[in-house]
Amino acid sequence: MKEYRLARDGKLYNFNIDRDPPNISRVVEKKRWGDGSEEFPTVGERYTYEILVWGTLDDLDNKFPESAEPEPPGDPDADLPVPVDTNSLIPQEVIGAAQNAIGEAIAAATAVKDQVTGLLAGLGPVSDSREDIKEEGNNLRALIEEAKRLLAGGLPDDFTPPTPADAKRQNRRLQSDGTLVNFNIDKTKPYRDTRARITFRDFDQPDAPIVTEETNVRIYGDLEDLNTYYPLGG
Repeated sequence: MKEYRLARDGKLYNFNIDRDPPNISRVVEKKRWGDGSEEFPTVGERYTYEILVWGTLDDLDNKFPESAEPEPPGDPDADLPVPVDTNSLIPQEVIGAAQNAIGEAIAAATAVKDQVTGLLAGLGPVSDSREDIKEEGNNLRALIEEAKRLLAGGLPDDFTPPTPADAKRQNRRLQSDGTLVNFNIDKTKPYRDTRARITFRDFDQPDAPIVTEETNVRIYGDLEDLNTYYPLGG
């Protein structure tokens, strides 16, 4: 089970995990769409998985409450509808027109809901957490910019954008000085799929040596730095 720490900003990080008191751990259930990877093989299918989150009791209770507090006792008849004879208060033609308008509004809302549901399904893997939704939004904007770059002829003819699985394995963080590093990668930031010279190991070959060569890589960073060192159309 993967482990994360819950930071004071409410986000989850997989580094600098403090397992000492007063921190405690809690199993958290999350959901995501399948993306064709080994862990989530079926694209379009909803998967439920668990992670182990470390943090203080108060932070964990605020972010991942184990259960909702019980509702206070109240009047058992409070939720029952009050009997009203609408025919005696509102003309029947007004009631009929209102019913028709409500029916049309429901039909329109249903159509919009179906369109939005189809759009979300086409976006690929999106988790329930706000962080993952933010990441998908950034990735979608970055994908649009990358498409502009490809159309502008800013990459070699033989360049192929990494698949989702490749992008997870070969990704780097762009620092403000233009160097690439493979730690503390914030995947909520914009990215560029490009070709760069990096040091890596072929994960498909367990005994393969570490090599330094030019390969396809996904680079995350601030948009200003990406435009400086990996400009669109350049």
